[in-house]
Amino acid sequence: MFWVRIALAMAVFVVAAAAPANGGLIALNGPAQVVSEPPVSLVRDAVEGGDLSIFAESQGVTLDAPLTLDIGQGGAFESFSNRELGGFSTVVDAGTVVDSFIVHFDPPGSPKQQTSLSGPVTLTFAQPVFGLLVGGSSLRSTDGLLGLAGTSYLNSSHRGLEEGEDSITLSDDLRTLTINSLSGTRRDLDEIRIVSRNTAGQRVVPEPATILLGLAGLVILAARRGAQRRHSPTALSVPRATTPTSVPR
Repeated sequence: MFWVRIALAMAVFVVAAAAPANGGLIALNGPAQVVSEPPVSLVRDAVEGGDLSIFAESQGVTLDAPLTLDIGQGGAFESFSNRELGGFSTVVDAGTVVDSFIVHFDPPGSPKQQTSLSGPVTLTFAQPVFGLLVGGSSLRSTDGLLGLAGTSYLNSSHRGLEEGEDSITLSDDLRTLTINSLSGTRRDLDEIRIVSRNTAGQRVVPEPATILLGLAGLVILAARRGAQRRHSPTALSVPRATTPTSVPR
């Protein structure tokens, strides 16, 4: 029974290690935090802070119509006009099931006194994302489709990324978004909507180091169990009473 329990524990460990977290977001580095509590409002001054706030929006959305994304290819971006992004846009087909995340940056204080993001932030996903929405009009037009139900969004073109103020990089494999800099000066706030593949029911193969660490823990557990059994007192065998055999006279 002990080794059966070990095998079951290992199976549970592998499944848990392979499950993508946060709808496919598996790593976050830099001055940012994933906020699990849906905000009531994301308008100006509602969610302020010197770090980025990242919210999981609608998950498992089936697109009724094709969805055009501002950025659907890897590259470094510092210009965000429609003309500059024309060659990097992509269209997600109708019928595709997607997840959505919003990256929100609204530093404290009035726009003229706000500061920029203090350092780069990287978000890594288990699977390649479809792309990004970075323009104010693109964000507003998809709030109803991909936004959080019950959350108020800023109805302004000054919520996207601006040329000469913001800088991002999307990796060629479309799995890692690096936000190099965001400027909180002169503008209301900065947002990026990430449209990713729906991860419901999907699993990611855990890294070898994670598996080895789990195996090592189970081996140690097994060794301790064996040591306990070796040092436990041995039960004394007591002979059973026997019924005397009658001897014929």
